[in-house]
Amino acid sequence: MEENANNIPIIQNIIHVLGDAFSREWDGIVDSDGVPIDMSTSTLKMQVRKNQLRTEIITLEDTEPWIKEVGKISIILPALTGEIRGKYQYDIESTLTGFKKTLFTGEFLIIEDSTK
Repeated sequence: MEENANNIPIIQNIIHVLGDAFSREWDGIVDSDGVPIDMSTSTLKMQVRKNQLRTEIITLEDTEPWIKEVGKISIILPALTGEIRGKYQYDIESTLTGFKKTLFTGEFLIIEDSTK
């Protein structure tokens, strides 16, 4: 895993099967010295959208079930459902000690479940 010590978001693409619960961990959150950052007091926001001009299909505010630890964050959500198959963009922003930063970004691909 590459570090995000230079204020550059880490790019991680996600493939998710429609109808499955969503569980994901992002790690490698370090300061400029490579020391893992304690994320327990951070405020997090994640959005998934087709592009910057389109309405988001998923918005997860800090009140959602985020798990914040030293050097990593994770989330567990119920199944994603609806007619939302397709390729999207996502990012996760963190505000820690008043400083807002995009930690992670990438493609969020939602595919059809083959098993019915």
